[in-house]
Amino acid sequence: MQLQGSKENMVGVSKIMKAIIMKRLTDTYGDAPLSEANKVDQQVYTPKYDKQESIYMQIIADLKAGRDMINTSTTAPTGDILYYGNLTRWKKLANSVLLQATLQLSKKYPSSTGFAATEFNSALTNSAGVIDALADEAWFTISPSTSYPNPLSAFRAADYRISRELVESLKGSSNTFNRTSNHTLDRRLTLYASAGTISAVGLPYGYNSADLTNAGYKPEEKLKSLLSKI
Repeated sequence: MQLQGSKENMVGVSKIMKAIIMKRLTDTYGDAPLSEANKVDQQVYTPKYDKQESIYMQIIADLKAGRDMINTSTTAPTGDILYYGNLTRWKKLANSVLLQATLQLSKKYPSSTGFAATEFNSALTNSAGVIDALADEAWFTISPSTSYPNPLSAFRAADYRISRELVESLKGSSNTFNRTSNHTLDRRLTLYASAGTISAVGLPYGYNSADLTNAGYKPEEKLKSLLSKI
């Protein structure tokens, strides 16, 4: 039994995820390292920035390659936190992201017979299908369980709360480090979290139980809620 899934399926899913992440990166920043990225083993420490056009071409190539590598009749990868081994849905995801990517290229390739339209129609008519039902959407659902702790910070693994550092970064206090302004409250804070109604115990980001003990924190020590002045 292959606990990790077949090689082709693991690589296929990885290519799709790589394409999605790279698409988010280039949509946010434009030109970005790609062709020379992740080549530290080849002594490439300052990778060049690729043009967004070439990045999009690679994204489309990776989505198609990943989709076509997936074989739904062989073992699915384990540890799949999006589709839990449903390879059919991974193929649909690839086609759906292809639709999005080619739509974004349509103004650069406006012809109805051009690159964008051709790739769009190819994805739309692909036998694997596209996401057309809620059940096919790729959602990561947080499980309120200590069975899946962060290996780098396993203390209170079932807590999903805003960190002290992010609050201080957005709150606008002149006496705390603030990445946006030393004096002005960043209103995004009120969208990220709501103020508590009772005293809160504040923990530094990334600390585990041993770190807290070494730093002198005590379980009964309560800190004033960082959101109290919002």
